[in-house]
Amino acid sequence: MNALVINCCPVRNGATAEIVSIIYHELNATFQAKAVCISDYSFGFCNGCRSCHKAAECVQNDDFGNIIAEFENTDIIVCVAPSYWADVPAQFKAFIDRCTPWCNTHEPHARLKSGKKGYSVALRTGPNMKECEKIIGTIEHFYGHMEIECCGHLGLCSVEYKEDVNRHRAEIIAFCNQIKKISKGTLLYLKPANTNDIEKEFLFVRDIPVDENGYINEYYGISRKDFDNALDTIIANSRGEKLPEGYVPMTSYFLWNNDTIVGKLDLRQYLCESLINGAGHIGFYISPEYRGKGFGTEGLKLIIDIARNVVPEEEIYLRVNKNNPASLKAMLKNNGYIHHEDNESYFVRIKK
Repeated sequence: MNALVINCCPVRNGATAEIVSIIYHELNATFQAKAVCISDYSFGFCNGCRSCHKAAECVQNDDFGNIIAEFENTDIIVCVAPSYWADVPAQFKAFIDRCTPWCNTHEPHARLKSGKKGYSVALRTGPNMKECEKIIGTIEHFYGHMEIECCGHLGLCSVEYKEDVNRHRAEIIAFCNQIKKISKGTLLYLKPANTNDIEKEFLFVRDIPVDENGYINEYYGISRKDFDNALDTIIANSRGEKLPEGYVPMTSYFLWNNDTIVGKLDLRQYLCESLINGAGHIGFYISPEYRGKGFGTEGLKLIIDIARNVVPEEEIYLRVNKNNPASLKAMLKNNGYIHHEDNESYFVRIKK
């Protein structure tokens, strides 16, 4: 299976290129991946001549055909675009315009091979996710008319320089794991908390008990109105922002089975003294109706894979109540071992 990762930005060595590089290397471990930059090609703007409406091909002869050939020869397409005045860069928009011969709103039109899956990544320098959502909308609108199935997207805020990408590395890797699983037909995957899925996230978080076998949820019973601010805080915490005193940055992930949330897993990005002797790096919760199906074991495996690239400690720390044998079993199945115990808990370690 082939994967194409496109830097939609004309800059070949900036933050967008860094994200493309991470995605390329993650996908290339599983697929035959290729990374390209929109600036690798020289092509003109659409002239608006409408010749393609009759012939289903463009009258211009330039590098545009080479890009379309890359689309034709791949199975997975990942477009990574920064915000240029709240939309995709002009170079990529020019490419979209030139794709009019493939647009499915008129006949005749050219067609790509069926079965292609498209993914979108948007980044911006500011903290507002809505601008990323607009960019994602542009890319997914393009996919729709090209008859490329939209399978997932990721928005990254507060990214201006290459150095800013590193704090989003775990999110990017989780996104790549999602791509791998969907492409393999395995639909259990992690997604970081995000505003695009807010309605389903709200319903799930609202119903998690305050204390479920040691998993603490401060948002039990929260109203939909208050959840907007709560989600902003959850996302900010992953960037090390809006943290209560003594807390460390924590990224919250939702475990999805196809289009249904079945669990929530939290990754603390490093340990303080209270976490070393307490909850450790990872907390996880599986909804009662999905327990006993292996989701806890698989979800834990997914977040351990992320943790190996994030936490600085030599081992991954976990804690589980002694009255929760199912969670202990999931930890042990993921190569955990009981390091020590007290009257109430087992303290588990997993080597990186």
